[in-house]
Amino acid sequence: LEIDENNPNYIFKNGFILTKDETTLIKGFPDKNGKIDVPNTVKTINIYSLSYTTMLYLNIPSSVTTIQGYAVYNNDNLKSINLDANITNIARYAFARNSKLTNLKLPNTLTSISEYAFYGNYALKVITIPTSVTRIDQRAFYWCNALEEINFTTPDGVDSKLKAIGAGAFFDTKKLKSLEIPASVTSIGDEFLRGTGCEYLVLKTNKVVFTSKTLGTDSIKSLKYYGTKADFKKSFTSKAIFASNFPKIEKIQLLDTDGATFIDVLPSELTW
Repeated sequence: LEIDENNPNYIFKNGFILTKDETTLIKGFPDKNGKIDVPNTVKTINIYSLSYTTMLYLNIPSSVTTIQGYAVYNNDNLKSINLDANITNIARYAFARNSKLTNLKLPNTLTSISEYAFYGNYALKVITIPTSVTRIDQRAFYWCNALEEINFTTPDGVDSKLKAIGAGAFFDTKKLKSLEIPASVTSIGDEFLRGTGCEYLVLKTNKVVFTSKTLGTDSIKSLKYYGTKADFKKSFTSKAIFASNFPKIEKIQLLDTDGATFIDVLPSELTW
């Protein structure tokens, strides 16, 4: 591939099509080992610039501050992404449909994850959401069938700042068996767990008011709720709303009136 040296807008350098000032990546090509190392002059990774490639491994340096939608999309062989970028947002479909992706660590600069950002990453098993993230938009992790673990806290126990989880955010994460929602969350969209296999749900938040459609799954058997019975009735304002979210519930744990000790409550013991 060659670009005329007199081209006013683009250059081809070391396997990359870049803007003339080398700050925007237009298209990247893997080396003979299937690896792409984005140059450390790049600040913006353009739409489709790392999509439909044969790459196996991708390194994105700290110089990158913007990753556009569909930037790393539909790479059938991509296994691992080293994401050192100083980004605050992951745009819609930015890392979607990389069906063999198993390894991805999100940067601590991140504050929001847009809709369908990781849609269709069938092999991804574990994701840790940085504590800096305040918003996960609708269907951000839709069709991540192999996803078994979603972490919102760091090993040193730093609390999440997450405020909002969008509708269907974890739709069709079939292998997810348990989930802990941070205390900071105040809003959850409809059917955010639709199609999951989640059986154990921990609600550290008592600030969310549930509708009949909030969970969208009938798989949950055990619930741990960080609030008293009075708090619980504010989150689930009627027996019908509770029953629609937990039709197969077997065990419930609520905080006692002392606000420190958990007590077991049978579903039949709940009254409104």
